Amino acid sequence: MRKLTSQASALEIQGQLNSQSTQGAWLLPQANTPVELQTQLGKLRLSLSHVEGEASGSRANLNIRSTDDKPVPALSARVVWGEMDPASGKPLNADSLSQTITVPASLMPRSSVSVPLRLSGLAPGQLGYVRVHDVQAVTDASGAVVAGQ
Repeated sequence: MRKLTSQASALEIQGQLNSQSTQGAWLLPQANTPVELQTQLGKLRLSLSHVEGEASGSRANLNIRSTDDKPVPALSARVVWGEMDPASGKPLNADSLSQTITVPASLMPRSSVSVPLRLSGLAPGQLGYVRVHDVQAVTDASGAVVAGQ
């Protein structure tokens, strides 16, 4: 019962964060629910899975699914993670960490890819949020969009 209450609370907070966000998508591991992110490349459905501890923090898979009827080119995105304030339920951005991820191949319509994340510095119980933003097409040296494999 406690797990369901925690999940419901996290789902409510995740919904609030995403409704107030004009750029990027917020994923709360405890919500265990995907979110949609409208990007200049198309609509993506994002979710976290297999959040587990490791020596330097946590690891997880970021699942990215194309929900449009057109291919999504190879892309990069910024991933930020951190803790939530236990009192307010809001993200603590001061100590957040970030990394850039790359999906080197295009996503065919309605297909998905799983990107492994290393979320250093926070054990799974401390990991309050993962934010995905700044999604862009990967370009080559000439500035042309990379079509992927």
